[in-house]
Amino acid sequence: MGFSLAGFGAGLAEGMYERIEEERKFSSAALQGRIERASVLKLQQEKQAKEMEDELRARKAELIQLGVDDPELQKAYLFSPTVFEAFKKAKSDPEMSLKIDPKTFIAANKQLLSTMTGTVDDAINNAVRAKQQVEPAKLLEPQGRSSFFAPSASSQTKRFEQLASARGLTLQDVARAESGVGPKMPEPVGAINFEAFPKKAEKELTPDQTQARLESKALKLAMEKGDDDPETIAATNAFNSYKVRREKLTPEQDTHAKLMSRYQAIVYGNLPVPPEERKKAEDYLRNYEESKKRNEAKGTPDDKVPAPSSLVSIARTAGANAVRASFGTGAASKQLSFIENADGSTSVRYTGNDPDMQKQLIRREQEGIVASLRPYMSEGKVTDKKVEVALQAFGISLDNNRRPVLIDAPAPAPAPAKPALPERTPTAAPTKPTANAPQEGSRMKSKSGKDMIFKNGKWQYIDYQALSGEF
Repeated sequence: MGFSLAGFGAGLAEGMYERIEEERKFSSAALQGRIERASVLKLQQEKQAKEMEDELRARKAELIQLGVDDPELQKAYLFSPTVFEAFKKAKSDPEMSLKIDPKTFIAANKQLLSTMTGTVDDAINNAVRAKQQVEPAKLLEPQGRSSFFAPSASSQTKRFEQLASARGLTLQDVARAESGVGPKMPEPVGAINFEAFPKKAEKELTPDQTQARLESKALKLAMEKGDDDPETIAATNAFNSYKVRREKLTPEQDTHAKLMSRYQAIVYGNLPVPPEERKKAEDYLRNYEESKKRNEAKGTPDDKVPAPSSLVSIARTAGANAVRASFGTGAASKQLSFIENADGSTSVRYTGNDPDMQKQLIRREQEGIVASLRPYMSEGKVTDKKVEVALQAFGISLDNNRRPVLIDAPAPAPAPAKPALPERTPTAAPTKPTANAPQEGSRMKSKSGKDMIFKNGKWQYIDYQALSGEF
């Protein structure tokens, strides 16, 4: 078989041509696909930019409607969406809109704001469209065995530029699209200045609202914790006290009684307070006593002290509250009933037959009654006829110093002792009480005439103000 060198050469040349043509078509298709993807990515980024631009321009229009005309202030609000929403909400509040100053409402970052040069529209354009230069899209040199047949990088770059130009793109546009980085808002340049944000003044509750709230609290605690729970007892007493005082006292009389209770505790009870408050208390008590003497000389009734019937209603409720506070969780609680009277007061009834317990209940009730009327006394002495009449309604007389005389009652029975746990370490033996030591709960009067009680091994003054919980 003969061999033709010319035929071999022709066949080799034809094979190389076909391979080169195949590589050229493959490279051209690859470039075309790359351009298509870049074009789609560019359209997506432009759509995002348009949406951001529309949002910013709408925000700018709202700022103008809200009275923000200063360009720098507009930029600060434009690129601080949280502050903008808070400002818009505040301006929509009729009670606050006139108090909002857009300049003080936002705390702007001057350094970041200074980078936004030009007009507000320029700042919007720069924010949503990337203007910085990027490196043009590049092509890699052919690698491997196909590099011999593939088109050169320079020829491919020219082809790349032609295909991109046909789609309205530059190689920079292709590189920017292929980066995958879409437009985004710049860093916020401002925060809410909470010190300039006007707070709504809390509206003072009306008497009806206050009473309803106290009643609701008492009922809720009774349902959740029971009638004998200490929180329920305190809430019930607060409601009863407020209800009867509101019914029987004018606002001026109620305020006077509370001030007298507080100031007498400061002056006569040595309540520790700052010197200026002590002087204020002394001045108030002195001025009231002088005013009272002037009214008596003129025959003018003291309108700060209510009528005896009102004092009786208030004192009756205070006595019932004192009993509930002391015996609401004790053994006598099952034999106590609290009655709502037609005059708005609350009274207490004992259905048991234990004489000692009955005396203890009466004593506690009288302590609450006297405590409620103490604001109308002078150093514990009854100087007003209306107060004397109110005390007599409960069978409470006065001694030679015109101080209320309360019923003597035996000390309450001590609570059953809990079984003692075994001691791990020896302790000192308890001191035995002497034969003449007073019993726990014994009462006496001090040399100054104040009531005292023997409690926890020592004599203590009785704090009627704390017992009643009225003021």
